[in-house]
Amino acid sequence: MQGQRQDAPPIPFRAKARLASPNTAGNVARHHAPSQLRGIVNGRLTSYGWVIGFALLVAGGYGLWIDADTSPVPTRIGIGELEKRVPGNRNLVVTGGLLATNEAFALWNTRSGTTVEGTEVNFIPVRNPESASGTNAPPRVLLRIGPSAMKSIQAGHPVDPAALRGIRTTQFTLHAKAKALLAETYGGAAAKRMLILEYGKEANGPWRNLGFLVGGIVVLGLSFGATGMLRRPRITA
Repeated sequence: MQGQRQDAPPIPFRAKARLASPNTAGNVARHHAPSQLRGIVNGRLTSYGWVIGFALLVAGGYGLWIDADTSPVPTRIGIGELEKRVPGNRNLVVTGGLLATNEAFALWNTRSGTTVEGTEVNFIPVRNPESASGTNAPPRVLLRIGPSAMKSIQAGHPVDPAALRGIRTTQFTLHAKAKALLAETYGGAAAKRMLILEYGKEANGPWRNLGFLVGGIVVLGLSFGATGMLRRPRITA
């Protein structure tokens, strides 16, 4: 009898399972831990970049706005005329004034009840010798002498009352502590209309503030690029 050949059914192929070693999970965790740490550090650095960039933009814009009416060439004006009108130029040379040193007062910063060296600011009223009110009325002009100007005076460069040169401060640049003391001493209305001349200060010009603006734009651009890279999905094998 002739037999018939029957082919055996194919045996399904099973891939050999790859057994993970006991250290595989630990190796994966150690592989991802430095990556996560780098992501956290880069994210914080990017956040700092945004803050610094915006701070530079604000500082530059504010400085340009404050110095917009400050010419490099000072305006020369007498004390009597200054009491009547205020020039648009904040860079001034005030002539004909009389320094009332007996009415001077000072402000300084303290830390733990101790005066911080180099923070003392002196205020000296500038009186008009031709004024009929004398010392009874609050002064219209006040001379502010900061630490750097005081060092120059102590080094042998005394104040010339005949020509007081400085930058007229604004309510935005005057310290809150000084505002409160002036209001307490002379009254709120007189303190608001008082002209405070920062002695010895020179006009900065626009370049410093423009540098802040450019620096802020650069830092923000780098922060924007870094933020985009951090948000980009990573392909892992």
